[in-house]
Amino acid sequence: MEVPITSVAAPAPQPAATHVAAFDGIRALAALAVVMFHIHGAPSRLFRFLIGGGWYGCDVFFVLSGFLITRLLVDELGRHGSIDFPRFYWRRVLRLYPALISAVVLSLALMKARGQSLPASQIVYIITYTQNFWAIATFGVTLTGGVLLMQVWSLCIEEHFYLAWPLALRKMGRQRALVALYWLVGAAVILRVVIYVWLAPPSPGGWSRNPVNSTAEAFLYFCTLTRIDGIGIGCILGLLSERLSKMPRLYSSTALWLFVAVSVPMLVFGTHLNWWYYTVGSPLMALNVGAIIAAIHLGTQNAFVRGLSWRPLVQIGKVSYGVYLLQFLPSSLVTLLVAHRYLPHGFFRIQWLVVPSMTVALAFAHYRYVEKYFLSLRERRSQSPVC
Repeated sequence: MEVPITSVAAPAPQPAATHVAAFDGIRALAALAVVMFHIHGAPSRLFRFLIGGGWYGCDVFFVLSGFLITRLLVDELGRHGSIDFPRFYWRRVLRLYPALISAVVLSLALMKARGQSLPASQIVYIITYTQNFWAIATFGVTLTGGVLLMQVWSLCIEEHFYLAWPLALRKMGRQRALVALYWLVGAAVILRVVIYVWLAPPSPGGWSRNPVNSTAEAFLYFCTLTRIDGIGIGCILGLLSERLSKMPRLYSSTALWLFVAVSVPMLVFGTHLNWWYYTVGSPLMALNVGAIIAAIHLGTQNAFVRGLSWRPLVQIGKVSYGVYLLQFLPSSLVTLLVAHRYLPHGFFRIQWLVVPSMTVALAFAHYRYVEKYFLSLRERRSQSPVC
């Protein structure tokens, strides 16, 4: 018999060090959504419409990363009264950098096989996490999809924030840092609205079809200042998660279904509207995704959470970094094989099915032979599980 909502006790929040399988499920869905969005040759107009919101996977990653990193930092502050900065940054380097360098090497090898080259300056942008600034300056090149590691722009934004966030949290404390995050999120939203409404009003054909507006749209989409609200919302939820545990009605199973029901239409329809996404749509979606993440963290269980905890989805989530980082390599390889007639030209018609499978398989191999080694090095200095 189902227990009435009014009698549900407040769920105990899970410690920051506890692995939550549903979070891996969220990672998997976000990464696969981005992969599907970047694949051409969808089988139908309906399918293309449904995957048109795949770019929201980046926003989901922003919120989830902000939440989990903040929970780890808060847990460390609570246990030790301080944050070990060298340890924190060393762990981030070992988690991200080896896979990034490996992706650069693989991309260079594939580009050479295709008779292409990657300017040395782009490699510098990639390894210094400044590629999003290059994307703003070269939005036309970005739109062509000709850059194999263009997806690194979102990693740049995350790393810019995490360079300062641990320092700010320890210096200001939880309460002052929370107030600062409110201001940061609000300022990012206002900045985005001002740029969209005032600096570059959209043309009838859409921003991307008007060269005058390209730089403004690129600034909105790739700049750290205009995309920091998603990470900030995740951090706010991370700081508030213990207080939210005292609100059982909000995080009941019924309420979680409501969050999901609201998210789906926002995801499917909202990302097809520039004015919605670039103004209030992005932060509203981030708030809704953050509510789902916080509910899972606080122990809410229903069919949705069990679905996210499905073992195959969880396994993909564990290698989601590789899925996201290597996503353009399989499609480029398919193009190369078709060009050399190793595959029939009609193969492009089914690449929407084959390429995601190849990407996941490549990510598993990459995790086993590259990432796993450096993760083991990381864990030698700490008993905390991989976040």
